[in-house]
Amino acid sequence: MQNALMDLQVGKMLGHKEALKKISETAKTDEAAAKDAFSKLDGIKMEMKPDVSISLK
Repeated sequence: MQNALMDLQVGKMLGHKEALKKISETAKTDEAAAKDAFSKLDGIKMEMKPDVSISLK
């Protein structure tokens, strides 16, 4: 299982409604292609890792 760290800027994402719809359709059949497409979209920063450690100060 992988963990996803995401930074979403909703305002920027909403400017790409058609791209988000296409990615959503792609995800149904090709998860890797959808992840790749999400990583290229403005307003989304995504990192997939098997293990994640978080330290709060």
